Amino acid sequence: MKIVGRGLFVGASGWQHVLETNKSALGEKWLGRTDFKARYDNKSNQQYVDELFANAGQTPKDALSHELLSALDKSSQSRAGVLSRVAESVPSDRADYNEAYVLIHYFGYLHRNPDDPPDTNLRGFNFWLQDLNQTGDYRSLTRSFIESGEYKDRGQKEVSSRQTAGAGGRTKACLEISMTNEK
Repeated sequence: MKIVGRGLFVGASGWQHVLETNKSALGEKWLGRTDFKARYDNKSNQQYVDELFANAGQTPKDALSHELLSALDKSSQSRAGVLSRVAESVPSDRADYNEAYVLIHYFGYLHRNPDDPPDTNLRGFNFWLQDLNQTGDYRSLTRSFIESGEYKDRGQKEVSSRQTAGAGGRTKACLEISMTNEK
């Protein structure tokens, strides 16, 4: 990722050109990876485009798929350029972002993995991800986690355990003092 930021100063004259040049260099480097070559080098342009979209977890719009395939066939865009276009496509970014957004709520508010008890499967995670993908309402999702019984119960358990530990510590200190005074 250092490649993308090399010589890039946002706001400086020509910074967009530097960014595009750096992204192209990253794409070319990515195409040179052994695992990438093994997977895609023997593919036709059509197979390459289709598999990039499939790997990104999306079904491409026919117009975009056709545009990318045509660009490859005419050699007006390299495979690295097509890789970059697929990687930067809004649906794949949004899908990754939403999945991470829901996951961080499990970690941050509930202090657990989505498939830890009380959910022993990903049903709750998948519900919230589907809801977020359909509504795009990030605030509502956050509010739901904050207002959930599990979050409130977790918070109350932490407070009561701190109070108990604090009281136990004071009780122990009082016993030690009284035992010392009795000697």
